[in-house]
Amino acid sequence: MCEVTDPMMSDTAMKYLLVRPGVPAPLDPNFCPYILSKKHYLKHIADCRTFDKVGDLHFAVERPDGCGRDRLPVFKAGHEGFDASIFLAGEAIRYMLWQRG
Repeated sequence: MCEVTDPMMSDTAMKYLLVRPGVPAPLDPNFCPYILSKKHYLKHIADCRTFDKVGDLHFAVERPDGCGRDRLPVFKAGHEGFDASIFLAGEAIRYMLWQRG
């Protein structure tokens, strides 16, 4: 049996990340694709750029044949969207490790 140890997403993070697809998944009606979440999040980031509440998180995975790099715009600490930034950054890093690990 697999035990999930990740903490639950906060209500605030849900507001910034969760989006229902146009066609619900028949096996999981609550499924929210990563790409829809990221697009929704980036819209919130774009709305906030003028208030100097956004920074960039740069991350990399070193490989024997090079280095995979990416960046994610994030809300700065103190902004209500900060929890969403932490959650999405974790998912982006996990994806890169899975993809290039």
